[in-house]
Amino acid sequence: MRKRNTILVVVAIVGILLATPAWSALLYSNGSINGIDTAVAIDSGMWASDSFTLSNNSILTGAQVGLWVDSGVIPLTVNWSIGTEPNDTTYGSGTATLSNALNNILTDRGTDVYKSDFSLNGTLVAGTYWLTLYNAVSSEYSQVFWDLNNGPSQASTSWLADMREFYQDGSSGSNYFQIYGTINSFSVPEPSTLLLVGFSLLGLAGFRRKLKE
Repeated sequence: MRKRNTILVVVAIVGILLATPAWSALLYSNGSINGIDTAVAIDSGMWASDSFTLSNNSILTGAQVGLWVDSGVIPLTVNWSIGTEPNDTTYGSGTATLSNALNNILTDRGTDVYKSDFSLNGTLVAGTYWLTLYNAVSSEYSQVFWDLNNGPSQASTSWLADMREFYQDGSSGSNYFQIYGTINSFSVPEPSTLLLVGFSLLGLAGFRRKLKE
């Protein structure tokens, strides 16, 4: 009976070690949606990249961006990538289906503005990365633009390497987006390490039992 209880205790401890504490979180926000002044094109071969900084090791699950389209048109899909520099795919890329909520109707340019959500994937350590959007597609195949809100991120586009050069007042030229995911408070040990821990615990349990006998 003692032997069975010892094994159950070891299994429980190893199970705890395997579990990584995580919770859903807003990992990064680049300010608020603008929807008034301007936006940058992300369709027909054009792209835009914005930097974001993660304070913790994180697993990405999704993003929200602000998209402008012609009145009555709906954003459908967008290609995304994440890397260490603008237009880089080092840490993942994909084509995402958009889930849209109408934010503004008819801006001063006659366009609708949506808050568009899509799924992301990838595990990143704390640090600075770049989110790139490109090849966006809308219903009726009209142009798609990424809301420019001059948030704290740096920005780069297919037509200007540093969007700050577009302004005389030091504005960033970055776009509205939010990154969501889970925060990992510690990394999971390698399987070989867990195996050694398990054997050590078994040995320790046997030693204690021997002392009692």
